[in-house]
Amino acid sequence: MCFIKIKNFLIVRNDQGFNHWIFQRISALCFLISIFLVYFTNNIVVGLLGVFIIITHINSGLETLLVDYLHDSVAKKYTESILDIVTVCLVKFSVLLFVYII
Repeated sequence: MCFIKIKNFLIVRNDQGFNHWIFQRISALCFLISIFLVYFTNNIVVGLLGVFIIITHINSGLETLLVDYLHDSVAKKYTESILDIVTVCLVKFSVLLFVYII
């Protein structure tokens, strides 16, 4: 059963899908803010932060697709594991690229 309660001016809902939805909106907003900060300040650290934000945003979106459309639990576990490995590889590549640029 899903219910909504208001706690300290925040809406808390006991539902994993709702949490993913909120995280997607917050990460998209943070990414847009980082784009504007990079444009106006030319700060590469903020750019790297934006890359990390978009990687987590993509990971969350793909995970949501997997949960929605895969019904076999074994296939779901394998694809989530592969998605986690790809995410770790993307983060490592981004850090190495950042180190190489600086």
